[in-house]
Amino acid sequence: MLSWSGDTPGISKIALLTGHNSYMACRYCDLWGIYNNHIYYPTTPPSDANNTNETYDPSNLPRRMHSDYVTRIGQIVSTKPSSRTRELLASNLGK
Repeated sequence: MLSWSGDTPGISKIALLTGHNSYMACRYCDLWGIYNNHIYYPTTPPSDANNTNETYDPSNLPRRMHSDYVTRIGQIVSTKPSSRTRELLASNLGK
């Protein structure tokens, strides 16, 4: 397969990524979602969110690179199969 297109849930399923309602749902940028009755991705997080005050320039978001995927998949694969730690890693790393 050279390329594919579709909506976010469809692409997530094909690429084996977490869904669009996860903390690292974007397959292009490396933003961490914030939970407030649902997960969202503000460019300026509220001051009480995860104790971070990091802001992002919408025209220059931190991009996900191939090396990021390789590193994160390596972290997940190196943990014990069917463990809660592995599930949490997969959920938190977006893969």
